[in-house]
Amino acid sequence: MSSKITWFYLATSMAFGLQSEATAQVLWEIDNLPDALLGKIEISKDMDSYNAANSLVHILENSGYPLATVFIKNDLLIVNLGRIDEVEVRGLDEVTAALAERYLRLLLGPSPTIDDVDYVMGLINNIPGLNAGIQLERLSNEGSYAAILSASQIFQSGSLSFHNIPTTDFSGHAAVLHQEYYSFIRGGDILRFELAGSDQDAENHTLFGQVSYQSPVISNGTFAEVRLTHFDAGSDFSFRSQNDGETTSSAAAFMIGHQFERTIGKAQTGYLEFDYRVDDDSQTDQRKNGVARLSWFHKRETDHGDTFSYGLTSSYGRSFADDNDSFGSLRGGLGLITWLPMVSDQAEMLLELSGQIGSKDMPSFELLSFGGQNKQRGFAPFEYAGSSGVNLTIEGGQTLHLEGNAFNGITPYIFLDGSYLSNPSNEVSSGRPDDVQLLSAGLGTKLSFANGLSLNSWLAAPVFDSENSNRSVDPVFYIQAQISW
Repeated sequence: MSSKITWFYLATSMAFGLQSEATAQVLWEIDNLPDALLGKIEISKDMDSYNAANSLVHILENSGYPLATVFIKNDLLIVNLGRIDEVEVRGLDEVTAALAERYLRLLLGPSPTIDDVDYVMGLINNIPGLNAGIQLERLSNEGSYAAILSASQIFQSGSLSFHNIPTTDFSGHAAVLHQEYYSFIRGGDILRFELAGSDQDAENHTLFGQVSYQSPVISNGTFAEVRLTHFDAGSDFSFRSQNDGETTSSAAAFMIGHQFERTIGKAQTGYLEFDYRVDDDSQTDQRKNGVARLSWFHKRETDHGDTFSYGLTSSYGRSFADDNDSFGSLRGGLGLITWLPMVSDQAEMLLELSGQIGSKDMPSFELLSFGGQNKQRGFAPFEYAGSSGVNLTIEGGQTLHLEGNAFNGITPYIFLDGSYLSNPSNEVSSGRPDDVQLLSAGLGTKLSFANGLSLNSWLAAPVFDSENSNRSVDPVFYIQAQISW
């Protein structure tokens, strides 16, 4: 029992006029208390039966038993913790309703708690495209209830974005299309498509495509996903060779995951993933790699409005080329979004820290780097990479809600990005230095409109580059326009 609950019981006992054993105070006898509360609730008989019963109900509700009732028989307070005997789903199509009902049936039985309800509602609201609420409706005076789920759903969502490649000019551009379909084949599944293309100049083009399908496996939060990816570049930077050349990459992955805890404010999920990749370029022989990853993700929203998350991933891979090299890494990351009331009611700070400890002989897709759009802004995308290292982002912003139906809000923000990357001595190149420290700073603005349009732009300067002390600090400009539906 937490200290707050212990204090609550002590305070309640004092309010009821409970005295020490030396006074031989007469107490109400209580029957059918849950095991977790045995010996922790005492109510003096100085309180009449009506108020004693109401006070006990209040204590039980605050202890997480929402259906608790108390009746009196022969000077005995008898607790009934209630039971859920029926479930009903409203407002969903047939296939999605079937999955939601399977989750809802986890509540059937005696003594449901708030934690039980939160867990089930977390599973249900995690169904893609779903927004649901629950009502517990009394069926009889004997403590029987029905759990009624009322929900709304959408069957697809997507976005199309255009942005420049972060540089000191506008020589590079990119477009990204993302589309999702919900309950496409069976209830709770999700089919995703992503297409992206970019051009750096007349000769350098990049195309990327990915399709994935995720579906629940059984009605306890277990799911599986398959994913196919293809990448084709007229010129792609190689961290190993430092040469430009024709590059293609194809990958297939299978993942199985389980939601160990899922409530409205908390999520704990584990993943096991197997990834197979084939890479070709004009400079080296074809490379085939297989990777197994084991991941854990935790997210929690506090009562103060903060959001904290962390993740850990352990990877092991092997090359299927003649060298038959093996490689591995341990990755971790944490994030915090916290409210800044000392600044204003609409001010927030974002803190993100991610890192990796990697082995030698790691393929380029397993290296730690940065895309230059959300991490290490002010440097060219993937300018440096390392088998080990850390990335840090600190960002502070304030949302201003504008009057008028067209705008949702505007958020000016400032940021500081830092990185440390290192490589084994026998794998050093200009793009993979022995070790490098980077620092950049900038400011930006996010603007969102009621029609689904959003804009994000920033200006960032590379403040420090330990590998290039003569580096220009000319600012880099980035702008992205996105429409969502």
